[in-house]
Amino acid sequence: MRRAALTVVLAAAAFAPGAGQGLSFTSREAAQVGIVVRDLSTGRETVSVNPDAALTPASITKCVTAAAILASGMTDNRFETPAYISGAIDGGVLDGSVVIAGKGDPTTALRSFPRGDGLADSIALALQRLGVERVTGSILPDCSYLPAQGPNERWEICDTEWSYGAGLYAVNYNGNTRGTDLALPDPPEAFAAEVENNLAERGITVEWGDEELPVPGSLTALASHRSADFEEILSRMMTRSDNLFAEAMLRALAPGSTLKASLAREKELLAELGLDTSRVGLYDGSGLSRNNRFSARFLSRLLAKMASRPDAARYAALFPLAGRDGTVKKLLRGTRLEGKLALKSGSMTGVLCYAGYKLDADNKPTHAIVIMVNSYFCPSAEVRKSIQNFLLKTFQ
Repeated sequence: MRRAALTVVLAAAAFAPGAGQGLSFTSREAAQVGIVVRDLSTGRETVSVNPDAALTPASITKCVTAAAILASGMTDNRFETPAYISGAIDGGVLDGSVVIAGKGDPTTALRSFPRGDGLADSIALALQRLGVERVTGSILPDCSYLPAQGPNERWEICDTEWSYGAGLYAVNYNGNTRGTDLALPDPPEAFAAEVENNLAERGITVEWGDEELPVPGSLTALASHRSADFEEILSRMMTRSDNLFAEAMLRALAPGSTLKASLAREKELLAELGLDTSRVGLYDGSGLSRNNRFSARFLSRLLAKMASRPDAARYAALFPLAGRDGTVKKLLRGTRLEGKLALKSGSMTGVLCYAGYKLDADNKPTHAIVIMVNSYFCPSAEVRKSIQNFLLKTFQ
């Protein structure tokens, strides 16, 4: 144990604050780098390079989003999406519409996710059981629950045409993507079309006669769909770096309210954890906004706080294992650290970051790790290799 501790101390000395020796890659002098490795048993920073520099975090922002959900006690919550009918049923005819009251579930009609699919079929089956053969009105997604839907105004326009830049809506459809990598322009409309297709398969026609949402008091419950719990949604968010899931988790912090209210609630939860957020800029839950800013020291302190909580194991388990899972599947593969680091990655043009934990033999966190690189000009593969070498040297 003493020998291992001495190795970490020597590594810390090699990468002293301000020395600029933590990483080595082409044009390193032009880049901005922030690194903190924190020993969780002592709280001491064993490696510290520009720890207070406020940098663009990209997707390691999701570490903050996940922490806020756990701190709020909402991990067992689920999204519920009810469907209603307006009007009366007479002689096999529904003289009214079907209304889907969206609540921001990002998994709706997402066949690749547990409990994601089924709402459209449930609506069709419920109408069939009621003997409905024709709907005189329409399939109406009610999106009034979430103010300011769609892509975040702080995201770059060039990102919003792609699947990773698909915005959150009250009613979502298949991850709000079309094809393999394009954003869906109108997810609520696409879900309405899915419902119509399911109705048609059961011989029920829709006339699209009334496209005005009825008043709530005139609605009759028809069907409802419950998502997987938030912990399962967080797991996919972290492993696959799913931006849509991250935005849904952020908005869940202030149900039915604005993005601004959700961000304010997130900062309240961080403050309750004992963190100083005065120099933290958060504008979304996913990290897609380049306006996000925080330091390696801030995130290392957050990771340390989460590792000291009773639900520490649940939080650490959300992080993919380096060399094995998700977006860090290739990092450190085949090295002695494969499976020993639980890390979230974050990348965009000129930005490459990693954050998470070093684990012991029982998969308990021993060190918090935050590495943030901004404004580099060499290929990202070169920066990634430098980070890998740094980790191997630090944890000898």
